[in-house]
Amino acid sequence: MSDGGAEAHTVGESEEPATADQTDGEAPAPQENGEHNGPAESEGPKEDSEHPAGEDEYGVVPDVQSNLSDKSDQESHDDVLSEGEETAAGERDSARKESIRDRLRREGRERARSENYQSETQLAELDSTALIKKPPSVSDIHILARDDYPESYTSDTPKETKLFQHTQRFLAQYTHLYPDRKPPFLNPLNDCRMPKCASTFIRPSLLPYLDCYDWQGCASFVADHLDYRPLKQPTETPEGMMSPATALRYQTANCFEMSTVLCSLLVGAGYRAYVVSGYAVRAVCLRDTTRVVCPDMMHKDEDDSTVESAPENRYQLKPQKELASKYEQMMEERVREAARKMEREKLQRELEETNEREKEPPDPLFGMRVHAWVLVLPGERDVTEPFFIESTTGMGKGIRCGDYLGIESLWNQTNYWINLQYCINGVRDLEYDLFNPAHWEFLLLRDALRTPHPDELETDLEEAVLDADRLMEMPLSWVERLQVSKERYDERFPCGRKVMRFYRSKLEQFSPYTMKDGLVRRLTVYSDFSCDTVETITESYLHRADRLISRKITPATGWIEDKFQRGRDDALQEHQYAVLGHNPEDRRVMRYFPKTRTDCLIARTVGEGGFIEEDFQDRDDKLYRRVTEVGAIQKKFGPAGTTRKPLVSITERMHRNPRGDGDDGVSERTFDLADAKISVVFHARRGRVTAERREFAKPHPDDKARLVPILEEAAASGYSADVDELPPRMLDLYYMMKAQMDDEERAVAAVREAEDEIVELLNARTQEEAALDLEKALFDSDLVPQIRSDRKDLEAFIAAQSTRLVEKDKDPLGPFLARLNIPESEMSTPVRFKLRDECMQAFRQRLVDKANRLQKQFEEETEALQDRQHWYQQNYVGLTEEEEQEYLRFCHDTMFRLHVLELLLERHKQMAPVKHRTLERRLRSDPRITGQNAQDG
Repeated sequence: MSDGGAEAHTVGESEEPATADQTDGEAPAPQENGEHNGPAESEGPKEDSEHPAGEDEYGVVPDVQSNLSDKSDQESHDDVLSEGEETAAGERDSARKESIRDRLRREGRERARSENYQSETQLAELDSTALIKKPPSVSDIHILARDDYPESYTSDTPKETKLFQHTQRFLAQYTHLYPDRKPPFLNPLNDCRMPKCASTFIRPSLLPYLDCYDWQGCASFVADHLDYRPLKQPTETPEGMMSPATALRYQTANCFEMSTVLCSLLVGAGYRAYVVSGYAVRAVCLRDTTRVVCPDMMHKDEDDSTVESAPENRYQLKPQKELASKYEQMMEERVREAARKMEREKLQRELEETNEREKEPPDPLFGMRVHAWVLVLPGERDVTEPFFIESTTGMGKGIRCGDYLGIESLWNQTNYWINLQYCINGVRDLEYDLFNPAHWEFLLLRDALRTPHPDELETDLEEAVLDADRLMEMPLSWVERLQVSKERYDERFPCGRKVMRFYRSKLEQFSPYTMKDGLVRRLTVYSDFSCDTVETITESYLHRADRLISRKITPATGWIEDKFQRGRDDALQEHQYAVLGHNPEDRRVMRYFPKTRTDCLIARTVGEGGFIEEDFQDRDDKLYRRVTEVGAIQKKFGPAGTTRKPLVSITERMHRNPRGDGDDGVSERTFDLADAKISVVFHARRGRVTAERREFAKPHPDDKARLVPILEEAAASGYSADVDELPPRMLDLYYMMKAQMDDEERAVAAVREAEDEIVELLNARTQEEAALDLEKALFDSDLVPQIRSDRKDLEAFIAAQSTRLVEKDKDPLGPFLARLNIPESEMSTPVRFKLRDECMQAFRQRLVDKANRLQKQFEEETEALQDRQHWYQQNYVGLTEEEEQEYLRFCHDTMFRLHVLELLLERHKQMAPVKHRTLERRLRSDPRITGQNAQDG
């Protein structure tokens, strides 16, 4: 086939291979822009025969088939080429392979020279990569002893053997029909060096965790849990790969293994997922995300963009028309436009310089880097459009994404497909209808045909489909069940930490309880591509005793934003302050959870110099804001005291009172403490444009005139919106001023309390940051190293204590032997008898002491009960109901204790002779008493 778009041949068709001269003379030209063409095809003859000479009924050249594994079916080949024909075929194959390598080398050279960026070292490396095919290394596979694996890893079932023979014939036909394409990744070696079909590596599994039910959770878990290692030969598919269970056990994998694990989880969750083998750009193959925006920053931008502005009021008053000169406005607009143009040109130059600095250097292996990822097709789980999932990062991408340059094949747990479409434009023009034989060639027929409509089903097609000899199904997966323990799932990352570098940012993630301060995530944003200047640092926390969940630091301004979750005693939700803001008068912002404080406070802002602004919500007095202006302390002679800064003024604003207006509808009032004045502004009455105002001049605190009605009009002034209304009486004004003065005292007390609360908050936060206590959740105890260590120590201590007690019970002579301090071999017969008598005498004394102790307790309880009954007989007439109930409870408890003591005493009397006889028999048979050990020695 030619690259000009000739019709693609299927694997079932046959074509005669081109000669060596034709291959060298008609080698396809290098593709422009270095793009990989994916499944390139060789030119074939113009005429095809049903069974050309030298080929079998499958269209396979025997010379090619002879190089297959010993497992291949050799009995199907009836015609054998002569020795001369085999030699000629071998020469043609070697010439064809050399032409492919020359073409790859020439493409790389021309691309490197056109960019003029490559050095001689890179060209030499390209030559060695294109010409020298390194032997595959087994270091990509973690090999254990074969006995450590299940039997399915080390042997084949009859179905797998039959499938292997079929795949070998398929590969032979594929190599013959498409000699310029790389062999598909069809039979990789497993953990035990056994060739297995790639489809059988997929083990559909559903992990018992809520996050793993969606593709986002599965992709994120695989990307976080497995440590990615690039392919050692970037232009060749690996010789083998680990099973998904082994990859999860070791927490390390390459792109093929990670994609297999992810596909297994997605299929288990109900998705139509496929593993894709193809080609990708260098950044994707090496998981270089330095030119990818961090997903956390993208989500933040999306959240900010979803905030809608308040709708415009259609009935608001039109502003007054400004009387200004249009000529002057035009000239000012020209000046502003010129300044904006210069600014745009400057920004454009800076942008071009930045893009030039951040431009990715050209890749000499562009289009040849092998990679694997996951494809999800619609049809299940409400998926409407196909999309890719990059298993190494867990990010979803569109099917027109430019990061992927071509597809060779894809597979799932039921079948394997070869791509027959051109990849000149990468994957942008590919169609993913796997039932179209013109675009995709299948391995197995059973799952490859779309179910036709009954009216369109022809008899001969139906007979062909139902032909049992041509049907074969994929065997079940040989991989053991995928399991991840709760501890491993919660730990998430290998070694408890993961670091990813994105575009102008760095994301660090930690397992829970790994960091002492509870840190689980740190996002550092830089202002330049080289990541030298830090712009912001955002940290997330878990299990903090102070309920801290996030902290954002801006090093340029020294501003810190702390956010807390519910559960704090002070109901603090957010605290913003400066890095060195330990002074209560420094600028800070504190926000509180609504409806959790008795004063209904939701925000408190401290400005420079002690300026305080408080916001309230849903207060009974309709107060929603209080603004306090604080003055400076005047220096005085004398000892230093704890004098606070004086309050200059307090301004309070209230919502409209729905029950009425007038005096009860105060809108704003200002307590001018410095000038001893009170200003009150009321809400405008219904149907009025202006509002009523009143201003009072407070009397001096030492002046007793405040105790009598105000008689002078100068002490109270104001404005009334209704000109027909009579002016208020002086007595009414006095009562109004008296009420406002009382409110002023309450406002001053509230401000002083707020100042004290700020000081307490700062002291509490200082202590909390110094302690750094973490809450140990009940179900997360296995994750906490300290708890795990303490638990092991406690278990060891209990085991040792139990062993010591058991040993002590087993050896009744132990204390007496230790008291004698004589070796057992040196003890005489009188000493042994004396030892026995002492042990028996001590045991009898313990039995007597226990009986006496029980009898004494019984007598004490009986005497206490008799005394209480005697007291009750003397005072039962004047007892209250509570005292009588107390007496009854005492009698009931005492009778219960007496009954228990009586049972214990009776049982002790019965068991004492039995224990005595048991100990006596034991001592008689003890070798240390009989002297048997000494005689044996």
